[in-house]
Amino acid sequence: RDWSSDVCSSDLMSNNILNNARGEVIQTNSGPGASMDVVFRGNTVSNNHANIVAGAGGAAITGVGAVTYDVSCNSFRGSKGNGLNLFKDRPSDGAAGGTWSGTIFSNTVGVTGVGSSAGSIGINVDAKGNGTHTVLMKNNSIRNYDSGGIVLEVVEANTVAPVQVTLNATLIGNLIAEPNPDLAFTGLFAVQGSVPGSDANTTLNLKLGGVGAEQNNFTAGD
Repeated sequence: RDWSSDVCSSDLMSNNILNNARGEVIQTNSGPGASMDVVFRGNTVSNNHANIVAGAGGAAITGVGAVTYDVSCNSFRGSKGNGLNLFKDRPSDGAAGGTWSGTIFSNTVGVTGVGSSAGSIGINVDAKGNGTHTVLMKNNSIRNYDSGGIVLEVVEANTVAPVQVTLNATLIGNLIAEPNPDLAFTGLFAVQGSVPGSDANTTLNLKLGGVGAEQNNFTAGD
């Protein structure tokens, strides 16, 4: 899709009200060898379950198979873990991981003035094992997170071929603000590699901001 017009429109899995779950309010999972297309637009996600478990989130797209996704124009609140989680997982050694590609556009995570409403992490993007995860994160607003506003991780590469894992991330026009004054440690946390040796096979390509409307605003996010 062409996002140059910055227009939100309705699409598949759109305009739903989703709430009350002990775990994730909604989760998709792409299994080994699978190929999944997720379009999640214009939804209201609120986890206000009375017995929500520790670390429970809002919306999660997960798996080791191939995934394309469009997560746009949604609102998220009430998570205890990740408000929005895009998690390319680590396949078994020797198995090929799927290619991931998607857009996270014009979402609101957390609520102005409502502490902890974005959860621990506002938006989390992971690439593990092998293969490639490419994401455009544009014009999102994240407020009132307890740990990090945006977290990017490319870690835990496979140790038997294929072993190369790459995260390509473009972050433009995002607003990160109102961190928990006692707990939050960063507006943006980008991690390449966590395991000595094997994680020499991880690559992070990050475009952060730009001129004019591409500038991210982290001034009140740390």
